[in-house]
Amino acid sequence: MVYADTSVLLALFLNEAKTPDAWQWVGQQQAGSIAASDWTLTEFSSALAVKLRMRAIDENSHGKTLFAVKRFASNQLALIKPEKANFHHAAELCDHWQMELRAGNALHLAIAERHGLTVCTLDKGMLTAAQALGLPFEAF
Repeated sequence: MVYADTSVLLALFLNEAKTPDAWQWVGQQQAGSIAASDWTLTEFSSALAVKLRMRAIDENSHGKTLFAVKRFASNQLALIKPEKANFHHAAELCDHWQMELRAGNALHLAIAERHGLTVCTLDKGMLTAAQALGLPFEAF
């Protein structure tokens, strides 16, 4: 099973350079084999709101994209609820300042590690941290 972070969802639902690759990757996964967390959806909503405030998208696109990602999440993703232990482990990961992890990425890694999932991300910093931690990962 793989853990898709926010960068993967953004590539799926926004017109980005990696959008075709992201959809191809989803098509290659077995049904029910992609996990994400409630945190992923929170970050997605935040990123989408930033794009709306910056006028990179309009309100209509914002609403349609939120609807599409929520439908995708309920139909395609195994959603994991972050637990208190995940937050504590994420803090420990951030204590390794050399990895330059942001709190959100540390939480993604902590969740994936706790559940024994392969990390799938388009975020180079998170990919580097996953490698340094010895976590299984996929990138495309």
